[in-house]
Amino acid sequence: MKILNLTIEGFGPFAGKEQIDFEHLTQEGLFLISGPTGAGKTSILDAICFALYGKVPGSRGKVKQLRSQFATPDTPTRVTLDCEVRGKRFKIERSPSYERPKQRGSGMTTQPSSVSYLEYIGGEWVGRSRKYDEVGQIVEDTVGLNGEQFTRVIMLPQGEFSAFLRAEAADRETILERLFGTERFGRAASFLSGMQTDANRSTADIRARRAEKITAMLKSAQIPSIPQLTKSTSLTNVGATATVAFIEEENRLHTAQYVNNLAQKRRESSTLQLEKLNQRYSDAEYFVKHRGIEQQYSPEAHAQLAQRVKRMREAHTIAPAWDEYQRAQKHVKHVRTQREEAASPFDNRSHELQELLEATRKSRSARSEHERLSAEKKKLEDQLAEYTARRESLTEHVEKTRAELRALEDPQTLLHTLEQAKKALEESTAVRERVLEVSSELQRVERICEQLSDKVEDARVRVQGAREAYHKIRTERLAGIAGELAAELHHDEACPVCGSTQHPSPASRQQSALGQDHEDQAFSAMSEATERLSELSNTYATHLATLEELKKQRKQFPETSEIERQRLHVQEEHRRLQEDYERLISTREKLHTSLEKAEEDVDAVREKQSECEKDSIRVETRLKQVEFDILVPSSLLGVVGVPAPIDGAGTAALEERVQSLIEQVNKSAQLERELQSRVADLHTRESEWETAFTSSIFSELEEFLELRSADVDDASHRLHLMEQQAIVLRENRASEWYRRGLTETLTLEQLADLVRTQQRVCEQHATDYEETSNRLYFALEQRNKAQQAREEVFDQEREFEAELVHNERIVELAQIVNATSPSNTRRVTLKSYVLGEMFAQVTQAASERLEVMSRNRYRLEHAYERQTGQSKGGLLLQVVDTFTSEERDPRTLSGGESFMASLSLALGLADTVAAHAGGIELESLFIDEGFGSLDPQALDAVMTVLDELRTRGRSVGVISHVEEMQQSIPCKLEVTPSPTGSTTSVMTSGA
Repeated sequence: MKILNLTIEGFGPFAGKEQIDFEHLTQEGLFLISGPTGAGKTSILDAICFALYGKVPGSRGKVKQLRSQFATPDTPTRVTLDCEVRGKRFKIERSPSYERPKQRGSGMTTQPSSVSYLEYIGGEWVGRSRKYDEVGQIVEDTVGLNGEQFTRVIMLPQGEFSAFLRAEAADRETILERLFGTERFGRAASFLSGMQTDANRSTADIRARRAEKITAMLKSAQIPSIPQLTKSTSLTNVGATATVAFIEEENRLHTAQYVNNLAQKRRESSTLQLEKLNQRYSDAEYFVKHRGIEQQYSPEAHAQLAQRVKRMREAHTIAPAWDEYQRAQKHVKHVRTQREEAASPFDNRSHELQELLEATRKSRSARSEHERLSAEKKKLEDQLAEYTARRESLTEHVEKTRAELRALEDPQTLLHTLEQAKKALEESTAVRERVLEVSSELQRVERICEQLSDKVEDARVRVQGAREAYHKIRTERLAGIAGELAAELHHDEACPVCGSTQHPSPASRQQSALGQDHEDQAFSAMSEATERLSELSNTYATHLATLEELKKQRKQFPETSEIERQRLHVQEEHRRLQEDYERLISTREKLHTSLEKAEEDVDAVREKQSECEKDSIRVETRLKQVEFDILVPSSLLGVVGVPAPIDGAGTAALEERVQSLIEQVNKSAQLERELQSRVADLHTRESEWETAFTSSIFSELEEFLELRSADVDDASHRLHLMEQQAIVLRENRASEWYRRGLTETLTLEQLADLVRTQQRVCEQHATDYEETSNRLYFALEQRNKAQQAREEVFDQEREFEAELVHNERIVELAQIVNATSPSNTRRVTLKSYVLGEMFAQVTQAASERLEVMSRNRYRLEHAYERQTGQSKGGLLLQVVDTFTSEERDPRTLSGGESFMASLSLALGLADTVAAHAGGIELESLFIDEGFGSLDPQALDAVMTVLDELRTRGRSVGVISHVEEMQQSIPCKLEVTPSPTGSTTSVMTSGA
């Protein structure tokens, strides 16, 4: 994230609008935010956090008054932040809720908070959202950090450097959990604990269900041997019980199979004997049928029928020629009758009738076109009259509009008067603002003078009390001075007062006498009180002079009500002139628009009028041509002997009559052509019939006609049956059954009795075989049931065992995650382990920087093992001192060492959080205070680390009062406080 620009208005100590160009300020990479204590340096960082997340960092966000106390009532409180993240530039404008004066009436009202999110697209700012939740989500998605992570990664706030370093493991876990979002691992552990409870209940339920289900399944198997086996005390295992039952049913199956095979062999033997008897009966039956056929068949009748069928087929061969000849005679007779009926007196004048039809159609079309053109001519005459009237009306409107334009007032004159009124209004407004400014400043200075008067009076009382205390102490001090001198006298040493070496009666030292330090303290207190009184008196005199000067300035202006009355009068005059000017401009624009529209309408009507006149000439010319085409030539009318038609109906009747005559002539000609064709076809068919009859076996027409009408299919069928009988007789004499029939000694009735007897034997053997097969099927079914029962027992055992193993895995996993399993040797929960790994990365990154800052003396280490009294493992932090090779608690470090360790830890935490937040870009970093506890060497080492951050592309902003940093960092953002609010200024190396 790269901050480009920040605009603060009415926020914190900033009364007015302050714009900070961070893009220019961060050119060198490292810059300093400096200024006196309380000037508002930290408020700049608060403004950045507030713009992004709607809150300020740390505990200040709970009690901080965001609206500036220096802001005027009409100054809004607003922060605008312009940023860039991965090439995406966006701007956020955010305002908090605050109290402001009502615009109407007296009293205060609450200005609601607001937020606006904009993106820089295509060279302009485009608004995206004004909803708090939506903007917050957009910022987190774009920046990649929430508010808590932002103050740990990009903005390191004042007073919170050492909090993470010195925190207990539980507090450190809470901080890391918020930064890295590891709550999901805690939820996963809780979820697994619930699964563990469910798994334990499920295991007990599975064991009970297994015993009940397997016992019930064996009892319901309906296998005779299983109930007796389950009662046996020697077979306690259900699997063994099912196996023994399966073996017994297998033995029964083998016995049933043997008996069934014997029955099958007897059935097959009796069936074979029955087939032989059936074959003898069939052969004898065929032989009897053959003897019957021999008696029915006659070779002479067969030969006569064959000769008749041959002549019938010859007659049917030449029959089509005879049929075609008869059909041609009928067609010629029919067409000749139709031709005689369709004869017409106009058969030779078809050409003249066709010309008359075309002339009649042309006349009818011309009459239709004449009617259409007449209607069009009337329409054009009406349009021409309408266009003429419209043109005259528009011309009159144009002249009237031009006259109205000439009658309007000159806008330049009115504009000059309006500008003079505007200038008077600006001057009146400036006077009112100056009076308000002087009055506000006068009231403020009066309040300050009242406060300073009370402070001066209080300072005088303090000075008086300090003088009295000093004189009292000095009096007591002089009273006990002799005792002090006597206490310092020694034998044979000169007295510092009289010079004598003899001290016959030295004064005794009073135990309650005050010392020189008490006198000095009282004198210092008196001097400080006196100086404070002098400073307050000077300040009070200065403000009194300012107050008098402000009163003089106020007297130069009239009363506020008079100024406001004059300003309202000037404002009303300006408004009236502005409305007159706008009304004049609007009227002129409307008249110009109306004039242009009317002139365009005149041109359009003129053009349409010209086109209408051209169309009238065209229609008139065409009417003359059509009137000539309406006439039908009298020479053609004489063909049919009718007068010329006088209207459209007569023309249509004439056309219909001529069309009917043409159709009649065409039909007569068509029939004449068909008659000639039929006569030619008749001659052809007659010749073909004579040729076919002459070349046939017939000599008489009567024989041909008699055989032609006979049923050749029936005769052919009877001939075919005789041929089949002859073939069957020849094949039968050559077959085996014919030879066996010649030697058969039994009759058909005797053979039938033998067959019936053998059938009864076969039926009995089949019944026996069916009974043994049923017993075999029953044995097989029982064997399969026993086998299925055994397999189901084993399947149920495997299924229950799989469920139990699954539950055991869930319990073991839950115990490992929650650090209750012996397998978890570190006794660390999943959430603590993940946080420990994160903390290890933080410690590693922080230790590298601490070694640079401490010149390789200190490094940071963390451990997974719990210490005595620690409830959290994996988040312990130790500082290793390489000078003594001992581990130290971070709380034993000095102020400067603690700052270096805290800064290293904060930078390491920032890098790690950034890496785990999706690889966000950390182009900006702000560090608030803490450098004053470092010696020059340590400060130089810290500056080396910060410079290394700068060389890696990060811009680092530092808030500090250290003089060395003021001198070594050329780029500065100076925050200057004043009685009217703080201001900012940017100083760079090139300035």
